[in-house]
Amino acid sequence: MAMAEGKFSEAKDKLEASLAIMEKLGAMYDVLSAYDDLANLALAEKDFSTAEEIALLLERQGKTLGYVDLNIRALTILADCEAKTGRKGEAASDYSEALKLAKDRGEATYSKTLYQLSSKVLECVEEDFGAKKKPEGKSFLGNLKAKLEKREIKDLLEKLPAALDLYKSEN
Repeated sequence: MAMAEGKFSEAKDKLEASLAIMEKLGAMYDVLSAYDDLANLALAEKDFSTAEEIALLLERQGKTLGYVDLNIRALTILADCEAKTGRKGEAASDYSEALKLAKDRGEATYSKTLYQLSSKVLECVEEDFGAKKKPEGKSFLGNLKAKLEKREIKDLLEKLPAALDLYKSEN
């Protein structure tokens, strides 16, 4: 709640306190979920280096423990950091890897994770096309955004790699 209200310092304190409790309990999925929240908090504060550092830890631990959903979220955060710091090729690569993991995992991936990933990919690609005023790309992206709004995530996951291909070809 504190993060949604923009009370970043309060949110960070609460997250760190809950992280300490979950670590004592050995609740590893919850610990890694708290890392996800901390990385998103750093993103909201535009502290990209901290967000990236936490996301790399989350990715490594998610892979080690077999938490594919958290691995997808970590790759999404990494890509967001990369896109916002001008490393568009790296961002496209991490988004592509996250999309592949989500597609391979299918229905087992949490819908929140799929929605977040789809939103971030579209946001990244749309910002780039908006700056370059590419009408053909805008029409394609408009169709993808409509699918996101209708929550047609399965169909969207099939088409997002093509959006990333357009993005890559421009950068």
